[in-house]
Amino acid sequence: MQRRSSKQRFAIREFSNPSGEKVFRVSGYQLSGERVRENFPTYGEALARQQELEIGHENDRTALTPRATILTDVQVRDAERAVADLPEGKTLLDAVRYYRENYREPVKPMLIEDARDQFIKEKEQANRRPDTIRNLRQRVGKLIQKRAGALVSEIRADDIKLALHGTTPTDADNYRRAWSNFFRWSIRNGFCADNPLEAVERPKIERGEIHIMGNTEVVALLDAARTHFEGELVPYVALFLFGGLRHTEIERLKWSKIDFEDGQRRIIEMPRLGRRQPNLLAWLDPFRIRRKPFVGKGWRKRFDAVKAAAGWGPDGKKWVQDILRHTAISHHLAQGQHEGETATWAGNSPNMIHRHYKGLVKAKEAEAFWSIKPTRSNIIKLKEAA
Repeated sequence: MQRRSSKQRFAIREFSNPSGEKVFRVSGYQLSGERVRENFPTYGEALARQQELEIGHENDRTALTPRATILTDVQVRDAERAVADLPEGKTLLDAVRYYRENYREPVKPMLIEDARDQFIKEKEQANRRPDTIRNLRQRVGKLIQKRAGALVSEIRADDIKLALHGTTPTDADNYRRAWSNFFRWSIRNGFCADNPLEAVERPKIERGEIHIMGNTEVVALLDAARTHFEGELVPYVALFLFGGLRHTEIERLKWSKIDFEDGQRRIIEMPRLGRRQPNLLAWLDPFRIRRKPFVGKGWRKRFDAVKAAAGWGPDGKKWVQDILRHTAISHHLAQGQHEGETATWAGNSPNMIHRHYKGLVKAKEAEAFWSIKPTRSNIIKLKEAA
């Protein structure tokens, strides 16, 4: 007895085995063409198996129903193979997104230490300023400390964030600039495919108000420097005020780099100390015989004493960091009225000069500032060193 409706693919019929045992046989063909012929002792078991096969057949038929797609036949077959290889619970879209986030184009393997050395060498060959070279070497070195032995192409945004952890926003921004410079160079040389700094948010820096000294305060500070510690801090203060140098630049400066004879080229390695500093040489000249370091041992305590004598410190006016350099830049801009020249002179950008220094000093005040020189009666006479 065959039991199958017109829509069924698999039939149930009674069947007697050679032994004479009566069974119920489920028979039919899978969509793939495979024949099914299974025996069950009861009709209920056979019916359950028939329904299972019918559902499977319908699912297979639905899966193979043609669907509109923009994929080519080759791409469809590729997608089918990819889906078959996916871990359980993952989709083809998951795989594609992971690929886009993590894949890097093939690059030349280069250790970050070796890349740094090549990077610095090229900067030196390009005659970049010593301070620039020193800054790049030190800042890229900090990243190397965190990922020593890694390839340049292995550095990720998380490594950058870890290396920046604990730094101030200003320091983080300075490190970010140096590292971005290094990675752009690395991309050009094929050591990495992208710049990991692009995935790291730039720190927000709150720029405080610029504080400068008035001419009376400038004279008071120079007088205090001249009358304390045999005037040893006069060159330091003068280079700040009339040279606009940073402390690190003064610390590294040697007397041999100062040309007291050539009016246009006063400091050989720092050409930005030029035309507008005739008073700078006047303050330095009495001290060139002994040529002591501009920043000697114990300079900080001595400088604090000089500031206190001029009315600055815990018992006087509040001393603001970089006030000497800010004073120099403001007066340079007020006299020349040229943001580009002042930016070059100070080692800043024209935009920075415009936003922070414009309009702080009047032209007459600047003229008086650049005329501040030691008088004949107060110049300290130093004995020539033996």
